[in-house]
Amino acid sequence: MSKEEKEIDLARALFDNKTLVNDIFENLKKELLEFIFLDEINTFKKAIFIQGVFSYANLILSANQSMTEEEKNLKIIELVNISKMLNEDIAENIVKYAN
Repeated sequence: MSKEEKEIDLARALFDNKTLVNDIFENLKKELLEFIFLDEINTFKKAIFIQGVFSYANLILSANQSMTEEEKNLKIIELVNISKMLNEDIAENIVKYAN
């Protein structure tokens, strides 16, 4: 078995652990929520952070074979719903500054 195959097997072993994946997603959701509501970070940087969160989530879920597609979709939907808060926060700020 080559070094690359061993690395792939290690990643699969980690990401097929459902408890670990759930813990990772709980941390991602927490960090995403905290980051979205930071006032000292501009919207562009927040959008880049969100993109990184989704890239990381996709990497984890694509390597996971122990979860169903429905379970994987629910994980992504949770992240989407949290990221929508950024739009809501921006809309509130626009209304606040317009008045």
